[in-house]
Amino acid sequence: MRALLLLLAVLTTGCFNVSTDGERVEGSGTEGRRTVDADGVREVRLAAPGTLVITPGAAPLVIEGDDNLVDRLEVEVDDGELSIQVPPGASFRLDRPLRMRIGVERLEGVEVAGSGRVEASDVQTDDLDAAIAGAGALALDGLRAEAVDVRVAGSGDVTLSGRAGRLDVEIAGSGDVDASGLAAGEASVSVAGSGDVTVRVEKALDVEIMGSGDVHYFGSPTVSRRVMGSGDVSRRGD
Repeated sequence: MRALLLLLAVLTTGCFNVSTDGERVEGSGTEGRRTVDADGVREVRLAAPGTLVITPGAAPLVIEGDDNLVDRLEVEVDDGELSIQVPPGASFRLDRPLRMRIGVERLEGVEVAGSGRVEASDVQTDDLDAAIAGAGALALDGLRAEAVDVRVAGSGDVTLSGRAGRLDVEIAGSGDVDASGLAAGEASVSVAGSGDVTVRVEKALDVEIMGSGDVHYFGSPTVSRRVMGSGDVSRRGD
């Protein structure tokens, strides 16, 4: 994926394709629905103020909400990557909730840019990349993967449950990652800022903190820690 570097660039330029100085589009209040074929999707990028639900198995993308906003959303599938975004230079003010859903056979990557939310259940894959830039949210339930890579830039929140051979987490800012429900064989956690991370690790945990962020862990792994600032590493239980 073109994950964190792209998202960091978007974050630092203050874009997210949602401009406070450009066109402001008010929701009509009239329910609209749109269906988009999305065959072969492996990666999903959401840059819109709504909730996207991902379920196992192939199914088209369905978008519901204010009819004028549903029609204005830019949706593109390119080389297995689905992108859903507000048009450049525009911002949406919702009257009705913006709801999206899609079925993906094998999810390999998820990006959230801005304030959107992505929920995925029963994900089975080899490697999964997950990234947030901004104040968005990402919830992955029932995950089964060899390796999971999580990046948060900003104040976004990530919640994970399931099992993974290895978990890597990086936070830059005040975002939080709750992976207490994800049993990982090994984990690496890096926090720059005030973000908090909770993990469940069986074998080995490597932690690096620069700032006031805290890392909590469940289990009895061997722990390597490097802390610069007021951050803390603490065990929460088995």
